Amino acid sequence: MHSKHQKRRPSLRHAEITLLAAVAGGVLACASTPDNRPRDNLNPPPPAARPPAPPPPKHEAKVAESPEAVAAKLGVDPAGLKWSPGRTRYAAAIAPKASAGKGALYRLAVFGAAGEHRAEVDAARPGVVEDLRFLGESRLIYRIVPPTRPLDKRANRPRPTEKKKTPPAPTTLYVIQPFAPIAAPVACEGRSFIFSGHGDHVAWVTGEPGREWLGADGAQVYPRAGVTTIQGEPAWSSDGRSLALIEGGAQPKLVVLVEFDNPHGDNVWPLPPEATDPTLRVFWAGVGRLVVGHEMTTPVFATSFRRE
Repeated sequence: MHSKHQKRRPSLRHAEITLLAAVAGGVLACASTPDNRPRDNLNPPPPAARPPAPPPPKHEAKVAESPEAVAAKLGVDPAGLKWSPGRTRYAAAIAPKASAGKGALYRLAVFGAAGEHRAEVDAARPGVVEDLRFLGESRLIYRIVPPTRPLDKRANRPRPTEKKKTPPAPTTLYVIQPFAPIAAPVACEGRSFIFSGHGDHVAWVTGEPGREWLGADGAQVYPRAGVTTIQGEPAWSSDGRSLALIEGGAQPKLVVLVEFDNPHGDNVWPLPPEATDPTLRVFWAGVGRLVVGHEMTTPVFATSFRRE
């Protein structure tokens, strides 16, 4: 008996396998096929560069003012402006206004060469400021003429039994004013004010006759302590480092302060009898050379030294 061949129906398991194979084939096909379509999720382009910031505004250069313009603002005569030795700055003495009242002080103003304001201070004392000048580049010096006082006729009337007193020797008042930086002024009162050749130092004699001392740049320099008798005027060397003077008394001497601000190394020479005339003076006749006489060309004593 022949059996009939029956056609088998695919099972559910077989259908699942077939479906999975189809899906896997599609995935492989997709993976192997390049995608040339533009995509929106690629790395974004870098942001556009910002325009450079504008440069900061330039400050306008200050316009230089001429000394004449500065003098006009101050109300002073341009001829009264005083320049420093290096001509890096100038100064002016400004008188107080008439409405300021009695005892008002002068003002001292310093300006740079281009007219820029550098410093300004009051004068040290009431009175008229005269002979304003620089001592070097950082100090001023000026003379103060005291204000006149009204005369009291009763005070000046001599009494019957009163002896006439010898009036004191007239003195001059100069004031040294540092301004770079500003410091306290130094009053210098005496006689025979002598400035060095370069205008950076000043010397003078102070005290009563027979009790005197020599000052320089606001300090006592001879004798280094105490008092003595100083004959005539001191004399500066050409370089402004040394001071020469005649010390009076029973035995006059020629004294040289080799370095006026250094107490060590002063030189002293006794003067001969013919050089004791109180009207004689000391002169510099060159580097390290000195003569004593009424004139440099007619010496009564001469000497020399060498600075070590």
